[in-house]
Amino acid sequence: MKALATSIALLILLIILLSVLIPFFIIIYNTPYYSNQGGVAAQAYQQQKELELNNVEKGNPIIYYSSGTSPYVEIKAQTVSTPLNITQIYYFYNGQWIPVLNSSLILYLLPGNQNIIPLPKQAFNQPIILVSGLANIYFLNPNTSITTSTISGPTGKIPIYITSFAYNKTSNSYNIIPVSVPVQFASSIYNTPFILYVNPGTYSISAKEVEVYLSQYGLTGKFAQWSLAGYGSLSSPNAASTLVTITGPTVLTLIYNVSLQKFNVKIVFSLPNGQPIPIGSNTTDPNTGATLTNVNSSMTVYVDSKPYQINYENYVLNLTLTYGYHFINYSQVFNLVFNYSYSNFFVPYGEMIKYTLKSITSNAQGILICNPYEIDVMSNGTVYVEFQPITYYYLVLVNNSFSLPSNVQLVSNSTPVLGDIAGQQLNVTIITSNSSQAVVLGPTKAYTYEKLYLSNGTEISVNYVYLHVYFGNFTLEFLNSFGYVDHTYISLIAEHAEIPYTVYNVLGLCASPSSFLIISPTYITVYEIWEWGELSNG
Repeated sequence: MKALATSIALLILLIILLSVLIPFFIIIYNTPYYSNQGGVAAQAYQQQKELELNNVEKGNPIIYYSSGTSPYVEIKAQTVSTPLNITQIYYFYNGQWIPVLNSSLILYLLPGNQNIIPLPKQAFNQPIILVSGLANIYFLNPNTSITTSTISGPTGKIPIYITSFAYNKTSNSYNIIPVSVPVQFASSIYNTPFILYVNPGTYSISAKEVEVYLSQYGLTGKFAQWSLAGYGSLSSPNAASTLVTITGPTVLTLIYNVSLQKFNVKIVFSLPNGQPIPIGSNTTDPNTGATLTNVNSSMTVYVDSKPYQINYENYVLNLTLTYGYHFINYSQVFNLVFNYSYSNFFVPYGEMIKYTLKSITSNAQGILICNPYEIDVMSNGTVYVEFQPITYYYLVLVNNSFSLPSNVQLVSNSTPVLGDIAGQQLNVTIITSNSSQAVVLGPTKAYTYEKLYLSNGTEISVNYVYLHVYFGNFTLEFLNSFGYVDHTYISLIAEHAEIPYTVYNVLGLCASPSSFLIISPTYITVYEIWEWGELSNG
């Protein structure tokens, strides 16, 4: 009886022991498997995420955002069945990203099938963001196909997409203007839009520009707030520098409000004495008293990329400008060309005056001059853009006059040989107040003046006059004591005329001066006579 009791006790002990040891061995045996399974799952997730992104970028599925009066998102598979899990769609409205979906939307896309996701009417003409179940973030402007702003990030990291808009209120709606501005996230600075992959946590974020100028609209935006969509929070949304806590995929938007306060601003383009610049008008040459008539009708200036024409009669721009920065684009240095007239001496395009910017000022404390091209408008007022003439240039026209001896006449020629034919015959030194340069003067094309503008007071010193040699076929008729006789030449050689050259300006005609000053428009003519030649028959 005692032996039976002992056996029963041993059996019970064995059962208890096995009930403990077997699960223990099962756990020990399977622990490596469970650990590997976590790594495999993470790797599979990342592969699926990258596969989805790759497919969307290649257009399978095609995702199109139609932003009409009844906006919608159209998703359509192209070639293969494609599952797509959309966890949320946001549209930008009234300064905030507004979620559309109450729950995730799982689409089983078959080739050719069309899936339409209606959006609220408030999404009309606004950008939207799609967030997938695999944490890919897609940004779409109105009436565009999908463009992703993300890249494949490392496993375990959270995507945060940072963008920026200027928020412009019109009479009956809002215009959302994308802008690119520098934003500091943690210790690094990026230009929006950009995406980062970060660990869960809290990070500092700062808008580096509290004002942004929209040159294409002539508007200035001021920092308004941060807007967050997704899994995170902001410590101070209304502060340019704040903290953001990230717990999951997040879209963070920097918002600027555009000020539409308007001011009356005059921009005056004038000379230092307040007189208009003589564009399309007359003025007087201060050196000779000649009447100058400008050949231009107007000059173009730009304010906020919009062109305006100014001239003598219309040199004041009366503008209505919004609060903030505005750009005035014009040439700080320009030349005006004038017809020159003094008594009977008239030269078309005979004078050119160089003007440079003297100053740009304002009569109002509320209009700041940032630089010669930029003003900051905070009140009504006048901006004065003053130019002054600094250099007067006169037109110098150089030509040739070739002739034959008095007893010779031209019968025929294969190339021009008389009058103003091409040839740079005059070797001179041009001397200014700070330089001198040896050059040759004369037309390079027959019957066409060589033209150059030289500043008032420039000295021309004549070094020598070249003799010209010309090749071709020339038949000349000679008169001698026996009558007329013809000869054909294959080249002609010139000699100086009795007066090798003349200079004609406002003072009159001067014969062969060794040097002369440019004090007005000036004609220089070189005279040579064909005295020699080579006969065609040798």
